Amino acid sequence: NSAAESDLRNIMTAEEAAYADTQSYVSFAITQGPNPITGLDAKLSNNVKALANTNTAGTAYAAFTGHKNGDRVYGGDSNGTIAFKSTTGSDPWTALGNIGNTTTSVPSNWQTL
Repeated sequence: NSAAESDLRNIMTAEEAAYADTQSYVSFAITQGPNPITGLDAKLSNNVKALANTNTAGTAYAAFTGHKNGDRVYGGDSNGTIAFKSTTGSDPWTALGNIGNTTTSVPSNWQTL
């Protein structure tokens, strides 16, 4: 879990840097570490998967991470929210895939950190 949470925080920092440079956040499809994230100055840890969605204008984003052996999916968004959802009894990577590509904020029923 700690690698996924740390990677999320790094993605959020990279998203803010991208926005400062281009006035647009970056979306990316599910990426698995240790690969770099296309369009962002960020790299994922081993066994961490991540994805990020933006609105059409690129002015809002939500990013999500999960570790293969963890029991949580972490989410962060352009409002600065950082939260998690427990995936005990299921695979966090499956939960990550079920988020889809339309969510641009962390779901309100997730537990904030």
